[in-house]
Amino acid sequence: MKKFILLNLTFCCLLTFHSTSYSQNAIDDFISYYKDYADAHQLSFPGFIARIGIDIAAKEEPALQSFSDRISSLRLFIVDQHIDGLNSDLKFLKKDLRQEGYETLFMVRDDGDEVHLFLREDPRHRDQLVLLIRDSDDDNLLLVQLKGRFNQDDLLYLKDQMEVSAR
Repeated sequence: MKKFILLNLTFCCLLTFHSTSYSQNAIDDFISYYKDYADAHQLSFPGFIARIGIDIAAKEEPALQSFSDRISSLRLFIVDQHIDGLNSDLKFLKKDLRQEGYETLFMVRDDGDEVHLFLREDPRHRDQLVLLIRDSDDDNLLLVQLKGRFNQDDLLYLKDQMEVSAR
């Protein structure tokens, strides 16, 4: 009987470990829920393609140049239509990001439009930057997820450049 109970406990522990090790994060859950809408588009790029794009964009915005060598992947998710419940789901997404260890680097609100930048630092050098831009007039959403190794100097430089551009 002891072997039977021990075997069942081991099996339950393995099931619990297996289900938690493959659980999605808040961004994956959000994207998988909305990706089937007609005007929702997801683009994912490996690091070397993202670096090419950022090198091109850095010609217009030099602040991006410091990120070029540090990016390991880029994912874009665009919703270009009104979807009932999207605003409340965005509130839950921001809450879930904070629960997963993301910190808000900055937030800007202007006439109903919102821009949020989140950072989650990872000791294994897989930091994540998440940029959420919601345009309330056209009901558009842009989610940008960058994975890579970002240091504090890069983020401060980018923040300073954004403040200068906003003036």
